[in-house]
Amino acid sequence: MLARQAAHSMSSWTAANLARRTDIAIRMP
Repeated sequence: MLARQAAHSMSSWTAANLARRTDIAIRMP
């Protein structure tokens, strides 16, 4: 159960980080 929560947390963080990087890349000329 703890492992699943940790995996979900990491997945969520990765998705958020990826979206942030993509947003920055799109804003860059």
